[in-house]
Amino acid sequence: MEIPVQALDSGAAVLYPTTLEIAGTCGFILSIALFLWAAISLSKSIRRLTRLEAILWLTIVLIIPIVGPLLWLSSNGRMLRRNKSL
Repeated sequence: MEIPVQALDSGAAVLYPTTLEIAGTCGFILSIALFLWAAISLSKSIRRLTRLEAILWLTIVLIIPIVGPLLWLSSNGRMLRRNKSL
């Protein structure tokens, strides 16, 4: 099945992504980047956590896409400072 050449050269409008598609793509990339950052940070501090804490944080980071990694990254410093003072 051949596409007629005239159909390609007829001045048809080129499809550009909409603002919503661009925002969705940026949100997806942000979500993946935050997850990777939180997963790497969690794996580096796994020795300072109990097994239950590690499983709980990993579950939160996996289930809640953007909020979970942000919670981990925001609470990580306080938790580690608290454990060092003990």
